[in-house]
Amino acid sequence: DRGVKHIHELIKAKEAGYTSVLAFVIQLDGVYAVRGHRMMHPEFAEAMEEARSKGVLIWSLPCHVEPDSLVIETHLEANRFRSISSQLL
Repeated sequence: DRGVKHIHELIKAKEAGYTSVLAFVIQLDGVYAVRGHRMMHPEFAEAMEEARSKGVLIWSLPCHVEPDSLVIETHLEANRFRSISSQLL
């Protein structure tokens, strides 16, 4: 799968000393994070967790989309999102 391959490439880049960021551009209002769906695609979920454990930054980028624009509202690192997600519910 292409997504898993790209995540593994980010892990290799991190291990080589580069800053690596896996960024998800979210184009649906009200959605603030992306997580791997273990039942639907376990390889992708495992690759995301491996990347996180090896220091790859995982960002969710919620956006507001209009016909002529896409504006990133903020960015949340997945690790920080876990700590604030209970406040959002």
